[in-house]
Amino acid sequence: ENGVQSIQFGAFRGTNIHNLAIPSSVQLIEPFVFNQCHNLKTISVDPNNPNYTSINGILFTKNSDTLICCPELRCFLPIPPSVTSIDQSAFADYLLLKSIVIPPTVKVIGPSAFRACVNLTSIAISSSDVDIGQSILADCLNIETVILPFLPDIEFQNYIGLKKSNVQIRVALS
Repeated sequence: ENGVQSIQFGAFRGTNIHNLAIPSSVQLIEPFVFNQCHNLKTISVDPNNPNYTSINGILFTKNSDTLICCPELRCFLPIPPSVTSIDQSAFADYLLLKSIVIPPTVKVIGPSAFRACVNLTSIAISSSDVDIGQSILADCLNIETVILPFLPDIEFQNYIGLKKSNVQIRVALS
């Protein structure tokens, strides 16, 4: 509804929404707004919104450099090269996400970005110049492979939420 200025933390959590239209008046979208929205297919944004835009049903900041939320039913799409930042909880709680490649253009991965993606088995982070947020892989119970452009220490593994000892960590230097 026009006049809404912010969408609060967890506002749509666990709802059965399929499509969401964000009006021009929205100035702030807090984290974890779309968690457990397993049927969310598209997010559209009024073209007059000064802060957000939608490309192929995926929510971005207006200049398309920060991916705010990729609806679960679109999580198979590659991350566009315009993206330099993945927002906090952008993919959190997804059941369909099985693997993801983070392109080298991404320089920031927000905290809990992939938290509780229980079917996520692999993630590849391409950039060695990336700021990785805390708990990005927390509660990813089936993670098997993490490909990084650097060799992480045990503190880093704990920091990103890797709790399983049988996760294969591979280093792929560019």
